[in-house]
Amino acid sequence: MLAILSPAKNMKEGCSPMGETVPIFAHRAESLQERIRALSPWEIESAMRVSPQLAMKAFALHQSFAQAIPRPAAFSYDGLAYRSLDAATLGEEALLSLQARVRILSALYGVLRPLDGIRPYRLEMACRVRVEGKSLYAYWGGDIARALYAQTDVVVNLASEEYASAVRPHVPTHGRLIDVEFQMPHKGRLRVLPTYAKMARGRMARFIAVHAVDDPDDLRGFCEDGWQIDPVRSLGNRMIFTRQAPVSTPED
Repeated sequence: MLAILSPAKNMKEGCSPMGETVPIFAHRAESLQERIRALSPWEIESAMRVSPQLAMKAFALHQSFAQAIPRPAAFSYDGLAYRSLDAATLGEEALLSLQARVRILSALYGVLRPLDGIRPYRLEMACRVRVEGKSLYAYWGGDIARALYAQTDVVVNLASEEYASAVRPHVPTHGRLIDVEFQMPHKGRLRVLPTYAKMARGRMARFIAVHAVDDPDDLRGFCEDGWQIDPVRSLGNRMIFTRQAPVSTPED
């Protein structure tokens, strides 16, 4: 079993006591990075649909990409999921478990292990940049899914749909993609609230690492932060967890 996470848009300088490993698509990432580096700030603004300020920041990151020091992915992404994962507080055994059982999907790097060294960048899978005349989804094609299912028959989806969509059309006939949803009451209905879903995905990734989960059925025991499995609606390749709504909303 492997679990997949989305990357975070923001990054920081993190470090691991265990050093870094090399991404499996490192050479393709360098080639793709060359294409992004050739874009002007205004082209980045249009392709990424961001403000001029964020476009300039992305432009600067890609211009200095080759000089940046690679840092481990799980320690470098800075978003709610990764704060909840909190890799810096995992011991060596749990980090090795995380490395074996969790994969991070990336528009630039394709598939990352948590300890794979990455350089700061900004690129999302839905970005409208064209590479060899293709969208990023078409550029990666089925390579991301093949890399995952070469190691397992079961992938647990803790990623956003933007990144799960790079896998979903390419699941092999022998494989399973199990979607995990975290729902909370909102305006009289159970809904996926992005802020809390991101936090829960990170917590579940940590749960997988700490408990060395290899069977998706063992995820039914996940009960952190008030989450509980909904056994009635969790059918087939869909697992639904629910919890009561908290009083305040954390910031991303």
